[in-house]
Amino acid sequence: MSPACLDTVRVEALFVSDVGLFDTLTPTTVHNAVLDSVRRYGPRGCSERVAAEFDRRPERAVPRMSWVRGAIRAVYPVRPITPPRKPPTSPIAA
Repeated sequence: MSPACLDTVRVEALFVSDVGLFDTLTPTTVHNAVLDSVRRYGPRGCSERVAAEFDRRPERAVPRMSWVRGAIRAVYPVRPITPPRKPPTSPIAA
């Protein structure tokens, strides 16, 4: 799974979890909430629940999504992608 896909799954899983905006967040709390949601609903089920929440209550879903993204970034920092190394060049014999 690519880092971008994994990040999306984590965000959606935390979004549909029981963790609230005013709960004390620790890396363990976030990690366990993500695992619990993925186990309970699966990645596709989490996506469906996020979509349903944006459809039903967008005024609540938008701030929650912003909060969730910040929590995921704090626990799972995005690592910069380094380009592959170029093979060493050898001098061409004349």
